[in-house]
Amino acid sequence: MGKRDKIRKRRQEKVRLQRARPSFPVIKAPSSNATLSIRSLLASSDVLIVGDGDFSFSHAVCGIRQKNSSERLTCTSFDSAATLITKYPDAKRHINAIQNMECDNVVIRHNIDATKLETNFNEKFNRVLFNFPHVGMQRVHLNRAMVGQFFVSSQKVIRENGLIMVTIKDRPPYSSWGIAELGEEAGLTLKVKLPFKEDEFPGYSHKTTDANAKRLRLNPFSSYTYIFNKAQ
Repeated sequence: MGKRDKIRKRRQEKVRLQRARPSFPVIKAPSSNATLSIRSLLASSDVLIVGDGDFSFSHAVCGIRQKNSSERLTCTSFDSAATLITKYPDAKRHINAIQNMECDNVVIRHNIDATKLETNFNEKFNRVLFNFPHVGMQRVHLNRAMVGQFFVSSQKVIRENGLIMVTIKDRPPYSSWGIAELGEEAGLTLKVKLPFKEDEFPGYSHKTTDANAKRLRLNPFSSYTYIFNKAQ
């Protein structure tokens, strides 16, 4: 297939996905005066963040939460602590900052597999968030399988009215993973899809599984967070 044919095929796929994109109902913001956003959903409640890269996202979330809160913020990485610091040099700085902030009830844990959450947590959460899941290879079937397993596992640690959230880039190959369908297959109901706005989380820097990859800057409509709850 020539270069022009590949470009034409990508454009056709983008148009097809845009036409097939459904509209979703709106869920209420945490308070009547709040505008619904990823930030507002994470600013309170018992939150579990899985698969954080260098903990810059967890650092940012900790900064927007109320001080002396009785609600838990649990921040986790798939990598071990040693691997994480070697892989992402800024990780140690972010972890130290989290530990020194006046943000109570924050827990940092490593070696947490997002597809086996029930083996690591007995408690339950109001929010479980997985930003930019990826197995480290551009294999659609492997990434779909991983996200599907996360959906199954996260239901075992979420409260009845809790929200399961996945953020993903809105372009191929990620747009072909079928996040909405994977959630439905796992028994979840898609409530809303919101633009992921990086500027809502000051200091956050997206990290890929490849620590040497080029820095990705996210515009407000290049990535979306899919928000599910258990099917009623």
